[in-house]
Amino acid sequence: MLLHDRFSGNTLDSNSLPNHIDLGRYFVCDSRQDITNRIINVGTDKLISQGLLESKNKSLQDLFCYFNVAISHKDNDFSVVPLIQSVKERLFLNEFESLLESKIFHLEEIFRQPHYLLQRTIEKVNVSRAKRIPAKSYQNLASHTEDWLHKSIVDFKPRRILNEELDLLYDVYENQVTIALIERCLIYLNSRIQEVHDISNFLTEYNKLLSDRNDSNGWYKKIDRNLSLIGCVYEDENYSGGMSRNDILSKTHQRLKSLCKRLKALQNAPLFGEVNHRMVLSLMSEQDIRTTNVIANHKHYRYVRDLWLALNKVDHEKSEKEREQYEQDVINGVRSYSKTIIAYVMQNVLGYELKGNYSNWNAIHPYYPTVTLSETQDSILSLTIGRTSLSFLVLANYPAIAQSELNADSYILCMCDNRTYGNIIGISPYDADSIERVGTILKSYIIKDFVCQLRNKYEYPHHLRDFISCIDSEYIEFCRDFTYSYKGLSFDYINSKQPLERVVSYEVFKQRPRTEKDAIKADIVSLIEEINKGATILSNKIICFNCMTPIQRRNLPQLNYIQCDCGFVLDSSDENIIYKNRDIKYSKLKREDWGMDYVEISNHE
Repeated sequence: MLLHDRFSGNTLDSNSLPNHIDLGRYFVCDSRQDITNRIINVGTDKLISQGLLESKNKSLQDLFCYFNVAISHKDNDFSVVPLIQSVKERLFLNEFESLLESKIFHLEEIFRQPHYLLQRTIEKVNVSRAKRIPAKSYQNLASHTEDWLHKSIVDFKPRRILNEELDLLYDVYENQVTIALIERCLIYLNSRIQEVHDISNFLTEYNKLLSDRNDSNGWYKKIDRNLSLIGCVYEDENYSGGMSRNDILSKTHQRLKSLCKRLKALQNAPLFGEVNHRMVLSLMSEQDIRTTNVIANHKHYRYVRDLWLALNKVDHEKSEKEREQYEQDVINGVRSYSKTIIAYVMQNVLGYELKGNYSNWNAIHPYYPTVTLSETQDSILSLTIGRTSLSFLVLANYPAIAQSELNADSYILCMCDNRTYGNIIGISPYDADSIERVGTILKSYIIKDFVCQLRNKYEYPHHLRDFISCIDSEYIEFCRDFTYSYKGLSFDYINSKQPLERVVSYEVFKQRPRTEKDAIKADIVSLIEEINKGATILSNKIICFNCMTPIQRRNLPQLNYIQCDCGFVLDSSDENIIYKNRDIKYSKLKREDWGMDYVEISNHE
């Protein structure tokens, strides 16, 4: 089987796969399906990192499937929020969970007194072992004289005789269905418990944000961005805090754990070992169950079907083919979720106007460079920011790929908990900081492109080579390749009077023909006007990336060190471009406290 490696772009045989296989990295060339344990048998010596596809993560899987569908219906307004949805609805027990809680004792009673059938077994045994002799045994003896011990004229004594054994048969359809229901319930409850745990962490982080918001020394903009994001999916009037919600969630968690504990106790009951578990496994994929007389009328068994149908509403059991497609949808959903993060940052944080759809858009901004996104045939997200191209490979686990294997402008977005190392960025729909981490990358390249524009070179006429030094300005750098650039912006415009006086005093100028002299003087004046006009245009483009206000020219003597009155500086004077706040008030904050308001990126073009 031929596979394609999204990371390297190469094609390889399935036998050449590494021992550690990242979910979302390889796909089958023919079907273009991402490889999972359902798609390919990788052998015992290899492992696909598909923890996301485990049953306990069902809620997370459904969330990624939601993103898959949502972005296909939100092409124009880019309004999908890259975060867990409908938080409040998940705080309480749902209809099925409440029903299970109220009816679970019926299941417990079934295990105490399960339904059974009497199974008759008739076999020939020694007379001494016979316990229950059926009526037909005498007829059998009459025709089988070899079973007689001895006989007389009036009677005979048997040696072997038919014996009837009555066994209790518990391996019946009703019990198989009951156990299948319990197995399904446990899978669902484990997933739900994990979901409640994730929501609890989500609300804990929310409460921390509210607490940090009141800290005058905290960086309020990142906090406000996260609160605004959370507010899109979690209504909390007047930011009152979620402690009461946490209390509700804690009780929900306890009730779910209690249900899980009671069902697990039934797994240790004798009935569990009496049924055919291959039949149980087969029944678990059924949409409905047969309404036998027992299931319809028994005071306990009749609730099995009610619970089965109620569970189907919240956890539709899938066939093997459906499960295979569902797993592909989940993996694609991680990519869809990544697209929503990028679009959200561009539109809602950086203020871009996006046109297109989530897989292919262009974005414009009054001050920032144009940005475009396209998804390649290999499902790589390719971004162009100004003059720089970068790419994002999306994986469903923290990768085995080493940081050293990544190019400077290549990134991996991976589904994991808060782990970021170099160009490997952790993202999660339960973590609002995922937006900050991705946003930091995007903002870094926007700032880098901005710095590159400040370093633009402009041509000047070649015949001014001998006279260019007459334009004496510490803010302009003239190069030998007949170009100039701005080192800074002076508060005043350059006056052409003094440069002209220097030009006409040059001996080399005096030796030129009159017509050439006139041309030199005219071009010097024109060049100075061009420099002054360019400085004005440039100054109008220089804004603060924090407060979005123009930087005053008095603050622009050096373009490699720009400082705004709000406290933010853009320092491109060293190996790295650094954008940060120098206010001593925030000196104790960690780098992660700033989010995308702290940027550091290589200064090399």
